[in-house]
Amino acid sequence: MSPSPSPSRRLSTGGLPPVKIREQTLIDQPPTHTPTPCFSAWVRQEIIRIPPGWSASDYNFPTQRPTYAFHIYATTPRASDPQYLETLAGTLYKETREERSGRGDDLDCIDHPQILTALNSPSLASSSRPPKYQTPLEPHHHHHHDPPPLLSLTPELLSHIISQLDDKPTLSQLRLTCSTLSKHAAPHLFSSIYLSPAEEKMSAWKNITGSPSLRKYPRRATIHTRVDIEDDDFLRHDGMEVGEGFFAAIALLGELPGVGELRIGFTPQCAGRESEDYVMEGPDHRSELLRVMFQAVADRAGDEANRGIHKLQIENLQNCPIPEFTSSALFQSVTEKLDELHISIARENNTSAPDHDFECPELLSFPPYFLSHWLSPSPPPSGTSPSTTATTGLETFSLGYYTLAYPSSTTFLLSLPSLRKLLLQNCMIASYLRFEPDSLPTWSLDTSSWVDFPFEPLDEGEALVGYVSFQYAGTWAQVFDQLATLPLLEDFRFDYGDEWEGEYGLERREQCGRRVYAE
Repeated sequence: MSPSPSPSRRLSTGGLPPVKIREQTLIDQPPTHTPTPCFSAWVRQEIIRIPPGWSASDYNFPTQRPTYAFHIYATTPRASDPQYLETLAGTLYKETREERSGRGDDLDCIDHPQILTALNSPSLASSSRPPKYQTPLEPHHHHHHDPPPLLSLTPELLSHIISQLDDKPTLSQLRLTCSTLSKHAAPHLFSSIYLSPAEEKMSAWKNITGSPSLRKYPRRATIHTRVDIEDDDFLRHDGMEVGEGFFAAIALLGELPGVGELRIGFTPQCAGRESEDYVMEGPDHRSELLRVMFQAVADRAGDEANRGIHKLQIENLQNCPIPEFTSSALFQSVTEKLDELHISIARENNTSAPDHDFECPELLSFPPYFLSHWLSPSPPPSGTSPSTTATTGLETFSLGYYTLAYPSSTTFLLSLPSLRKLLLQNCMIASYLRFEPDSLPTWSLDTSSWVDFPFEPLDEGEALVGYVSFQYAGTWAQVFDQLATLPLLEDFRFDYGDEWEGEYGLERREQCGRRVYAE
């Protein structure tokens, strides 16, 4: 009925034909600070296929180690382990690459030399560097062979440095070095806490919630209803049945006073109430889990010492109305305190006969329910008047995979005068539509904005007899002119994802560029 929600687009290279590249992270030992071990991490980029009429020299992709480098000195006891230094160099390069990219298009590498402390190493006075590797700058009050001890830095700077090491194994090891580093590493190590029905995850959750010294650190809690919510292999059942033990662990959310963000994850596989297919999480089971989690949030709100949950994310919320839950006082007491709500919706799909997915009754019943119970404002479903959308103080709105097919498709956005930031990712205009005649009364489609359009057969011999075809004349130029009337809008982004970037979703909701394609 509409174009594919994930069109393939290639990146613009500024006048050059677009190409696809392969990146390889390399970690080697440059001749620097001899004989002190030093590891350098950098990325080599290779063009997979050069367009006809062009050569590799036309593109500026690095094939050799850059000469510019950041130098990071290791002074912990583990610095004597070359394997640790090599791993840390690669980790630091990958984890800080996005921040360092702000320097522009110049590429860089990270040198990670081992600099032993005066307590367990000989003098480094004989160390030297070849001319091509510049000596790292040192504060003027320190000798260049004696880097300032890490512990002499201000607490604010030390905490900021440690915050860049967001992998838990490194932070865990850092806590074992000394009390000062442990004090700064612990808040970052335990800032995010995770729970699933797996016994080891429930045990770790209970240990943290029961520890007076640790439960103050978590700021974000993630609860997944299965051990692996992305595992869709029913024959490889994880064997973890959700029961009272899991519900009791969820209730311990009230023992985490600093948590202000809750992330809930269900499995993407789902089946409607009328379906006979087997899934691990049916509509009633999902509703009960939501009730238990919302009850835990409401219970912790009764303690003034606890920080309120102001950011809620739900992954794979099934498109099945559950008004008995969302009409309850419990649901209202939690959602009315939210500043941010992020939801991805899962729906039943028939892999053997996907052309009959439109017959699922939830596709008709869920959109108006979702609008009135979960979101205000929200994109109106087909046939719903945008005038029913309530206007709030919404300032940021991210919209993915939304298809425009009516002049009123953007009216709900224009009713948001408080909007300051708008992201449209993988949104499309349905210029041409084709239906089976039987589906029109089922969906009660409004065709007054469309004109009849005879489709040409896609393949020789293709029969289009019996199909009903329409054309919609809306354009992005018209949409952009409308959005320009929003009085406070200051950040507008519009883009299509690339096939190698993965689907646009909750984790990438801010990753939207500013690109318009002329076709």
